[in-house]
Parts: sequence; structure tokens; C-alpha cells
Amino acid sequence: MFRINPTRIKIRILLAGLILCCSGIAKSNPPGEIGQNQWIISFQPGINGIVTEFTPSLSFLENEFNHDPAFSFDIALSHTLGKHWETGVNLTLSKLKGSSDLPDFSAFGNHAAFLSLYQAPVNYETESKSLYAFIRYYFREFTSLSRNNIRIDPFVEMGIGANQFKTQLNYDEVPTGEASPNIFMKGQGYNPLPGSSAQYTAGTGTLINFKHNWNLILSFNMDLINSDVMDAVHNYTSKGDRNHAKTLVTRFKVGVTIPLSGPVQQSNYYMPWAPGH
Repeated sequence: MFRINPTRIKIRILLAGLILCCSGIAKSNPPGEIGQNQWIISFQPGINGIVTEFTPSLSFLENEFNHDPAFSFDIALSHTLGKHWETGVNLTLSKLKGSSDLPDFSAFGNHAAFLSLYQAPVNYETESKSLYAFIRYYFREFTSLSRNNIRIDPFVEMGIGANQFKTQLNYDEVPTGEASPNIFMKGQGYNPLPGSSAQYTAGTGTLINFKHNWNLILSFNMDLINSDVMDAVHNYTSKGDRNHAKTLVTRFKVGVTIPLSGPVQQSNYYMPWAPGH
């Protein structure tokens, strides 16, 4: 049965408030310095974590782990198009991790690695790399007519690409009589190759433009990964069949954007190494 999660509701309310606040501030601020047809590179460290898994029939599964926040890092190369649009490619390097006091998994008795488990605390760790193309829409027009004021530009974005990951599930301590704490590994050593799945992302955020040659960017993304092994454990139905669940991961990021070329509008806004200068 689907259960309402109070934490998720609070996050959604905070995000909605952030977007409304940013939109209100944007209306009151004079133009900033981002321009049309401009190449931009951005760097965004942040935190991410698994929120939930759900089946193709949109049945949300009960979490088998306590998922913890972990580090992520994004680097993107993009180009502004027209007055509102930006498109580019984004590379994300991240870790996912979590733990469980008792490994009561749906894979128990259904997967070769889970035929016999000690009733002891376990943990998983996943290393993930994703590359996706995105398109972003800014609610305000690009301009470069003012060089003296801070400007806030809220946006929404969508993207599609691929995610490659390697993962492992271990006992917290080596069980008595065992040589290793490992239960399951994917993409490690001679074990199965790293997982590879499609990834879809949607996000929102804001660009804060300063009068210097860089801008601050804040964003929140939700990544839908077409795999149920991001937590190192496959998911099965009560009849012992794979339910082919998908994983939802959230990312909170803060970073900087640096222009690599000048905008179309008349402006001295460019970096020394920008093409054509």
C-alpha cells in the first residue's frame, strides 16, 4: 500500500517556496549579464541519495535500506539559445550508500547471492557515472545590459542519457567462519560487468548572476534510473518473479558557472580564453 511520507511532503513544500521566492525576486531585479548564444561551463558539487523504488505499474516498494546522503559532482558544458533556452551535456559522478540492521530482502531465496543470509547488519555502496543531454528553460529573458546588480534567474530542466554503476553489498563485520564480508558485487573484479541503464532527469533551480565573470547556480534534480540494483539488491514479487523496479534518486547541488564566450548583446562579458577574443 502506498504510504504518505511526511519528509517528502516537507521537501516538496520547501522546493515550491524556493521557486516562488526566486520568481518574485527575479521580477524586482534589473537585468544581469547572461546573454544569448553563449558557451558556459559549470561545476556543481552536491549530495544525493536514493528516495524510493517503484515498479512499471507505479507501485512504490517499501525501502529495504536506510538510504544515506552521499557526495556527487556535476560538470556541464552548455550553450544558450534564443532568449530563454539553454542546452548542453552533463556528467555526474556520485556515490550512493545505505544500511540495514536485518537483511530482510525480497531477493532472499530468489537470487543466487541471497539463498542464505546471516541475520546481521549490512551496508551497500554504489559508484555511479551518468552522462545525459539536457534542455533548460529560464523564466526570464537573457540580457547583458546591466553590469551593476545581482540578478536571479529561476529555471526548469529535463534530460535523458545513460547511467553506469558498480555496486557491492557487505556485512558490517565479517561473519564467524567466513573469509569476507561480501554478499553481492557487481562491476567489481571478476564479478558481473558494471550495470548500465537509461536515466531520465528533471530539475529546477536558479542562476544568480553577479557583476563578475562567474555566476552561482543552485539546483535540485530527480533522476529516474531504469534499474533496481542501485542499492545492490534485486527486487522480487511475492511469487518470486523479478518486478523490474526503477530507482528514484534526488540530487541537491550548488556550484558556479563560467562563460567561455561572450553573448550576442554588446558587452565586455567574456573570459580571456574565450573563443574569438
